[in-house]
Amino acid sequence: MTRDTVGDPTSISFEQGLKMYHDILHTGMGYVWIASSGNSRADQMRAGKDWVRLNLQAAKLGLTVHPLSQALQEHAEMETLYGELHRVLGVAVPSRVQMFARIGYGPALPPSPRWPLVSKLVKA
Repeated sequence: MTRDTVGDPTSISFEQGLKMYHDILHTGMGYVWIASSGNSRADQMRAGKDWVRLNLQAAKLGLTVHPLSQALQEHAEMETLYGELHRVLGVAVPSRVQMFARIGYGPALPPSPRWPLVSKLVKA
């Protein structure tokens, strides 16, 4: 699997990737999104804070959040899906979907590895 084969709609890699996402998206029993009234840096920062709160509340309730950000990418290749997602969710310009995810009960996973605190402290 290479970047070229994944990007080639006629390749097996592309087909397998498409099937993988199709299967993932069709298992979602619920979806959540965060939209803002605009797309300024302040709007984006508020959406990020809301996203953290959403994830914390979901975890408190025993739910798992799986971000699905592909259709929110601002690349020419994603333009059609970007517009379709906004249309389906009823979010019209100048508003903007900042985050989109499926939510539900997922498998129990161990905590991810963390760097020791001392490795990230700046010594004066």
